[in-house]
Amino acid sequence: MSGLLNYPDADIWERRFTHRHIQPGDRVAIRSVRPQDWIAIAIATWRLGACLCPLNPKWPKSYADKLLDLLDVDYIADTDERRVSRYPKTEGPSVFVCTSGKEPKIAVITLQALVNNAIRAIDAVDLKQDDTWALTLPLNHVGGIGIVLRCLLAQAHLVFSFNDPSITHISCVPTHLYRQTPRHPKLKCVLVGGAPLGHLPKQLPIIGTYGMTETSSMVLAKKNPTDLYLGEGLGGREIRLDADGQIWIRGDTLFNGYWVQGRLTLPFDENGWFATGDLAVRDAKRGIAIVGRKDRQFIVGGENVQPEEIEAEILKLPGVVSVRVDKEVDLEYGFCPVAYIESSGAWIDWRAALEEALPKYKIPIRYDRGVNTTGSWKTSSNLAGPQNPDSFGK
Repeated sequence: MSGLLNYPDADIWERRFTHRHIQPGDRVAIRSVRPQDWIAIAIATWRLGACLCPLNPKWPKSYADKLLDLLDVDYIADTDERRVSRYPKTEGPSVFVCTSGKEPKIAVITLQALVNNAIRAIDAVDLKQDDTWALTLPLNHVGGIGIVLRCLLAQAHLVFSFNDPSITHISCVPTHLYRQTPRHPKLKCVLVGGAPLGHLPKQLPIIGTYGMTETSSMVLAKKNPTDLYLGEGLGGREIRLDADGQIWIRGDTLFNGYWVQGRLTLPFDENGWFATGDLAVRDAKRGIAIVGRKDRQFIVGGENVQPEEIEAEILKLPGVVSVRVDKEVDLEYGFCPVAYIESSGAWIDWRAALEEALPKYKIPIRYDRGVNTTGSWKTSSNLAGPQNPDSFGK
């Protein structure tokens, strides 16, 4: 761990934090800084035993302010703002990662769990000291944080431009490959995850993955998948399926719990297993394939979307009697939200009305009239059901 934190650019931030009296367990937020500064701030935070709270700079201000209040941060690094927190300090070093939902969940992950995951990932993607990984994922996600930690631990190069010719490793969601096919001469790994795998370019060195915030990123990884099966889990964790096909996970990469009003809530059973909400099937030879969700959550371009959150914001708008948000298949993003609204008032520009309340990817792309008859919606939606694990690429 000490080698990971030996990062000279973090020295100036550590001195600044010490001057600002940042203590072990303090919560330090980052909103909008260059990736180079983000890494230095993160390492300085962890050196002091504090907790990193990264936010997405693209979030609307009202949404970011809501999360800052939920996080109850002690300090905002990029604006040098010291705050008085309401809640006790939290064990560090760790990361507070905000997930999607009607009420956003805040997952608390120890730095050690993230490092454990990064070590297994280094082996899975064959990352060497002379390799170069492009930072193509946001740093408020475990995907982006994982890239940074893998490069620091393997002493590999990290670049911030997709066009760098030295790139050997790229992480992306399927949406990225839909927009642009990587053509780097030294490319040896395209790590794809964050959404259901579909039609992937066969000429690329693909590694298909499955993971989530609560498991510090990657759980499954398979080179050149020919179907939705991604093998068995990486080291350091156990995976089981219950009678309904739901995935349960435990191990040394699991998060500590959710941060709720100043304390950790522990969503584990008595034996330390975590229910993911994802549904899967298991094959003796091919391993595990993800086929759906137990709840209504779906993924838009790699971002988790909980329809109930969008519905709650639409219900605040004038004249809305009831609303149903569903997913619609989209070639670029995988799925996009659509809204069916029962309104007693004029039909307004719903998209414009939601821009200040929701991140762009959560704003429905289409708004139709719907009628809620005693809880049963009458709409014209035609939505994709659970995936067939053998239909990959067909």
